[in-house]
Amino acid sequence: MPAAASPYRSRWASATARSAVFLGLASPVHVHCNALVVDAFATYLDVRHSRLDALSQLLRSLSHKSVLDRGFVLVRDQNGHPLRHVAEAHAAGIVELEFADGSAVATLEHDPDAAISGGRGHRPGTASGPHQEERKAGDPQGQLF
Repeated sequence: MPAAASPYRSRWASATARSAVFLGLASPVHVHCNALVVDAFATYLDVRHSRLDALSQLLRSLSHKSVLDRGFVLVRDQNGHPLRHVAEAHAAGIVELEFADGSAVATLEHDPDAAISGGRGHRPGTASGPHQEERKAGDPQGQLF
């Protein structure tokens, strides 16, 4: 923030000018020193305000809420502890799902036919996109997945 645009500068200038007049320190030297002190203090406040803004932005970016805003879900057990693995979720049975706009409670059912595949919910042997016969024969993307 430019020094001239500081919201603190005019308030401090008028307050210290009134104090200088009250104390009988209205000589040119005192007025000049007063202006220097006001400028220094306003600059200090501007720097601290900028630092606070930067830390606030960093806090927002590191918050798990920003991850939820991107479409992810936080899964917790009934005690509020975060669950990081599918096995932990199945062991808990009842989980709380925290979304960006609220939360929900879910009961997990163990499906013995479903394989735990790194939390993707994908069963081995099933295609994860269009069926193989629906893919174009010359499509190189069909080979990647």
